[in-house]
Amino acid sequence: MPSSIPAQLLKITSELTRLSRSVEEIKQRWEEENIDSREQIDTIQEELRQSKELNEVLQAQNQDLEAQLAQESP
Repeated sequence: MPSSIPAQLLKITSELTRLSRSVEEIKQRWEEENIDSREQIDTIQEELRQSKELNEVLQAQNQDLEAQLAQESP
């Protein structure tokens, strides 16, 4: 029986090492995906900002055209 204890300890140690590596791999993948998500959020926020700016420009142009049309109409 005592001779099987070192073998069991070796097996447990090996399994713990494997699990530790697995946890590190999962952690690394999660961090990479989290970074990707943050980059996507930043991209979407920038696109939204640009869209708002374009919307403001188009609204101003629309108002100008409406004013011109009102002046030209009898």
